[in-house]
Amino acid sequence: MVNAQGFTPLDYALLGEHQEVIQYMLEHGALSIAAIQDIAASKIQAVYKGYMVRKAFQERKNLLMKHEQLRKDAAK
Repeated sequence: MVNAQGFTPLDYALLGEHQEVIQYMLEHGALSIAAIQDIAASKIQAVYKGYMVRKAFQERKNLLMKHEQLRKDAAK
């Protein structure tokens, strides 16, 4: 959960230096906005890399198909 200012409950606990609350939240999987942003950035990069791999594969596949067609046409 992130509020309008972009802070999570863990961020507020960190700002207030509430060590016991911080420890409890971390033990139960709480994330700071920085951690959420890091996760999002990693996922975006992974999706983009996957897109680029698929794009390169399709381009190579198209070239191979054109090459095969030219080879068949030249054999006639």
